Amino acid sequence: MKLLRVLETRTFFRVGGIKQVKVDFRLVAATNKNLQMEVQENRFRQDLLYRINTVTVEIPPLRERKDDIRILVDHFIKKAANKHSATMSPEAMELMTEYDWPGNVRELKNVIERALVLMPSGEITIDCLPLEVYNKKQAMAPFQPLDKPAAGSTLSLADIEKEQILATLNKVNWHRGKAANLLGITPKTLYRKLRSYNLQNN
Repeated sequence: MKLLRVLETRTFFRVGGIKQVKVDFRLVAATNKNLQMEVQENRFRQDLLYRINTVTVEIPPLRERKDDIRILVDHFIKKAANKHSATMSPEAMELMTEYDWPGNVRELKNVIERALVLMPSGEITIDCLPLEVYNKKQAMAPFQPLDKPAAGSTLSLADIEKEQILATLNKVNWHRGKAANLLGITPKTLYRKLRSYNLQNN
């Protein structure tokens, strides 16, 4: 393997060349895989691991270092300051810190870049955040029906859905775009359900 030879001897031949070139470099590699396990499963060369595994720095996933989220948000907003000047609303920041970020820092960066494009003014609000961030908040909040059913009665799935839609609409002052985002459906689907359940803002 040519890479192994370069790592071992710090020399290589240019394509088509006949003179050996000596190089002085420091290799920095990153992965989200467990390389020891990858070696055991024959998905990574053990001899390559031995050559690159000199000093290992383990960085916990973003969900385990929530305090870094605000710092990273400020950093990515300032990094785009030449194109945008923005702040983030407290409500949006709360959602950001509660989300688990399975894609780690790369996902957070993409969310900020998307929000900067979508924000209607100079502030990133919850409307600018993707559905998965909303849905995390919704999953954490227990469902609260508007009215308790009478003793001995049960609610159908349609009744539960209707109450959830109505509770969400009341929560966002009947802003249908926000409600659709919170419910994880499209505005068109929400409109169809409003007609089906004969729901309207009185």
